Amino acid sequence: MRSPIIGRRAAAGLVFCCLLASPSRSWALNPLTLISQYAADYWRTADGLPQASVGALAQTLDGYMWLATEEGLVRFDGVRFVVLDTTNSALTDNYISSLRAGRDGSLWIRTPAALYRYRGDTCGRSARAGRSASTSHRYSRTRPARSGAVM
Repeated sequence: MRSPIIGRRAAAGLVFCCLLASPSRSWALNPLTLISQYAADYWRTADGLPQASVGALAQTLDGYMWLATEEGLVRFDGVRFVVLDTTNSALTDNYISSLRAGRDGSLWIRTPAALYRYRGDTCGRSARAGRSASTSHRYSRTRPARSGAVM
C-alpha cells in the first residue's frame, strides 16, 4: 500500500509540471505597438544633473528617484533635479557610493566615510557612521535587514 504522503507529493509534482508546461504569454512591451511609437527621454548636465555619470539609483515610497553621483545626491521628481551636496545638506562628502530605499520611506545614503539617512526633509548622519574613514570598507555596500533597517 502506498503512503498518502508520497501520493500527495506526486500529485503536487504533477500539478507543478503542468503549470510549467502550460503556455503563457507575457511581454515586456506590447507586441502590437511599433518601437517607433514609444517615447524616450534623456537628461544631461544642461538639464540640471551635476554630472553625466550616475553610480546608483533608488526610488523612495514618495515616488522620488534618487541618483548617486560624484558631485552629490540628486532627487528627481520626473520634471526637475534637486542636488543635495556639502553646501546645502548634512552630507560631508559629495561622492555618493550607494543608495538604498528603506521600507519606511527613508533613503540610506553611503559615502566613502559615512552612512546617512534622509527622511522627510531632513538628512542626518547615522549613528553607525561614527567609525573612522579607515574602517569605511565595512560599509562599502548597504543592504536591508529583515527588520527593514539598513546594514
